[in-house]
Amino acid sequence: MNAPDWQPYFLFTGGAAAALIGLIFVAMSLHVSQVMENPDWRGRARGSISVLYFQLLLAIWVLVPGQSDVILGAEIAFVGLFAVIVTGPRLWRIFEHAHFERTVMLTYGLAMASYAAMVVAGLAILARQATLAGGMLTLSTVTGFTFAIVSAWWFLARIGETA
Repeated sequence: MNAPDWQPYFLFTGGAAAALIGLIFVAMSLHVSQVMENPDWRGRARGSISVLYFQLLLAIWVLVPGQSDVILGAEIAFVGLFAVIVTGPRLWRIFEHAHFERTVMLTYGLAMASYAAMVVAGLAILARQATLAGGMLTLSTVTGFTFAIVSAWWFLARIGETA
């Protein structure tokens, strides 16, 4: 993979992820007691921040100058695998609760797809499959941001209903 070719893309996505994380923190700080009392809101906020954080890490690693493909592929595969392992049990608990809507399951599925695409991208970089790696990096970013934006919107709309 030619990481310098991806620098503009990851400068953009890394900056967007950092900005959105900041906005979510501001929204949470304005309604901290409500967020902490409501497990649905807490989960949405945590999920949005987590996905964006992993996208920020992805951007940082791609932007490290002079990094070998072996290191880059291992970093991306590791963070994706870590996210799957940490998030998987949480998602299973969310899916078990009957009060969650089907759309919640679909949006959280986007988060898992983002993490799985990171794993595949990392492995593709290690296997020197640049086209597959690029496609999976793009898929990870698109599904991750889609989850974060939908989830953050849901979170902010619910807080707005109670204000």
